[in-house]
Amino acid sequence: MNDFNKIRAFDYSDFDSSNIIDIDLDGEYFRSNWENILADWATRPPIYITTDGVPQFVFCARHRDNLEVYLNRDGLFTTDIPKVPGYERFDFFYGKTNVGMIDGAEHRRIRRLLDPSFSAAMVKSSVELIDQSIDGLLDKLASKGSVVDVMSDFSVHLVDAILLEGMLKIKDEQRRAFARMAATFHLVASIPPGGEYPREYIDGFEAAVDAVSALVDERRNKPGNDMISVMVQARDQGDQLTNDELIYNLFAIFAGGLTTTSISTACALLNLARHPDQLQILQDDMDLLPMAIEECLRIHAPGYLSFPRFARQDLTIGGTPVYAGAVIGVSPQAANYDPVVFPDPLRFDVRRNPKNIMTFGTGIHNCVGSRLARFVIQASLRKFMERFPKFRLEDRNYRPKYIGQRGELLPVSIPMRID
Repeated sequence: MNDFNKIRAFDYSDFDSSNIIDIDLDGEYFRSNWENILADWATRPPIYITTDGVPQFVFCARHRDNLEVYLNRDGLFTTDIPKVPGYERFDFFYGKTNVGMIDGAEHRRIRRLLDPSFSAAMVKSSVELIDQSIDGLLDKLASKGSVVDVMSDFSVHLVDAILLEGMLKIKDEQRRAFARMAATFHLVASIPPGGEYPREYIDGFEAAVDAVSALVDERRNKPGNDMISVMVQARDQGDQLTNDELIYNLFAIFAGGLTTTSISTACALLNLARHPDQLQILQDDMDLLPMAIEECLRIHAPGYLSFPRFARQDLTIGGTPVYAGAVIGVSPQAANYDPVVFPDPLRFDVRRNPKNIMTFGTGIHNCVGSRLARFVIQASLRKFMERFPKFRLEDRNYRPKYIGQRGELLPVSIPMRID
């Protein structure tokens, strides 16, 4: 538990009213206009977000403000969730932590033990499996006819086929247990101050713990050449991950892998289809694919918020006053629209070759699975374009409807023609 010098109740009344924006980030207006909203916020110092007048968090949109929070070396921010009524809605893992939610020496220790499972060598050893999985999914897609949904018919199955089934060798019942828990994450965001976790979430969480615990025990007793076995056997000068650390970091990997890679792949195809001129440039020169993927990840990240941080003391971020205990919302997607770093940020350009995008975080909080995610996205796009070179949106003006828990940008559907 945090021991802040002082934690003030939710109250922005002392602050500049022109820097307070009342908006529901789960509402239809934001989810229908998020690109323009975030592009506007990316030109402003951190703002105070309220919903129906109730303070939510300090929203950091500019690239430099995101960096200030992510790379903080002075202990001014923490990922530990204060025991304050109303903060329950930020605890998606029922009081447990993972590598994305801790800082300092403990973060560095766990990261050292996890990194071998996502090394370049591990990804390279999985190339054949990844290619075969994608080819199999494309075969199924082709069998569906000329109009398909690249979200539900293709990309949502990528991680299940490649990561869960292929690289982690997880059984069907174990995958179902975790999927059940992941499907209840959104219930946490609606917990009232001081309220209880919904029974549906608790049941799903406990079932997932049991399933993953059994999985860890199985790999400890009979290790293979899969990622989980590598994690179980990881050593660093005699140190190794405990069972709880394995279980809850696997939760984070499953949660991140199930959504981020799937969303990123589908939305990369969406943006290429929206811009036929850029698609043609890429098809004419496939050597541009790596930088085109960086541009796809910049223009449409899988979400607009990462794990929240909390201010340890009264401070300022980019000139904006922040109280001790305040919730800090860092937005990688908004940072990717900062015109100071990415001129004309809403323009999609496969030759832009953007540097320092924030999609997978940065510094010590760069996503542990980002190398694997980029490889899967690149292989998926390359094979998709080779198989269906004339793919296009069924409706050239189509705009997806977005759902998901707070922070996610999950398209419900992306209909395309692949004839």
